[in-house]
Amino acid sequence: MPDGDYVKYAAAVCPLATAIHASKLGNVGPGTRVLVTGGAGGGVGVHTIQYLKSLGAYVISITSPAKADFVAKYSDEVVTDREFSRKVRDVDVVLEIVGAATINESLRTLRREVRWC
Repeated sequence: MPDGDYVKYAAAVCPLATAIHASKLGNVGPGTRVLVTGGAGGGVGVHTIQYLKSLGAYVISITSPAKADFVAKYSDEVVTDREFSRKVRDVDVVLEIVGAATINESLRTLRREVRWC
């Protein structure tokens, strides 16, 4: 590490490690439809989306209208509606970054045979 700023490097590694771990739990591979909930515009979300895309997954991201253009650069679909289950269906895997605020909506998007991370 050229400048010795370990905090800066840890800040980059932690989100990527989270993305790798979650994708392994969800058995994500080519063609897997993955929903990444709000926070898609943050560090964990962006790293997760990019990593999932590198695995060949189809990524649907939930984010705020303010971050939609940024997130759209990385995702296959971007949804900004808080009631996103009206637009998103038949998802194979949900990577739930937000938690309690979006869990019920996320559950409604899943197809019958699912993997939850």
